Amino acid sequence: MGTIKDIVDLSTQLANSVSDRKITADLNRIQSLTLQLQAEEADLHETNMKLREELLEVKTENNKLAAKIDQNNSWEEQLVEYELVTTEGRATVYQFKGNPVHYACPSCISKKQIQILQDGRNIAGSFKCPGCEVVFPVNPAKRKSPPKVRSSRNPLRY
Repeated sequence: MGTIKDIVDLSTQLANSVSDRKITADLNRIQSLTLQLQAEEADLHETNMKLREELLEVKTENNKLAAKIDQNNSWEEQLVEYELVTTEGRATVYQFKGNPVHYACPSCISKKQIQILQDGRNIAGSFKCPGCEVVFPVNPAKRKSPPKVRSSRNPLRY
């Protein structure tokens, strides 16, 4: 009877051993799948971080573009107060539509800068741009008629 009992015990151990191997194989598979999931999670985390960086860059670029649009709109609002005119001296400049009347340099306006031309207070009537230093013949002095010369026929009497 002892032998049968030994055989039963041995067969039970063998059955448990086979069961343990199956459980071990299943545990190994579960561990492998867990490692794969962890690797995928790490990849997703890295991708998420890259996307956040890209989003930040896009937001920064968007803010820069919005600022440029605001600046451009502001420039357009400023420029609408000026009109391109040809002066008496045949200079083509921008003239302020309001008061005080003044002129602005067309070269500087093309660079989106308003530089008010400064009167040179000279006979030529030239105005100078303080930005690019170009001189414009805006307001030439009117020539006075020459003084009248009295003829000898009509001498002065004392």
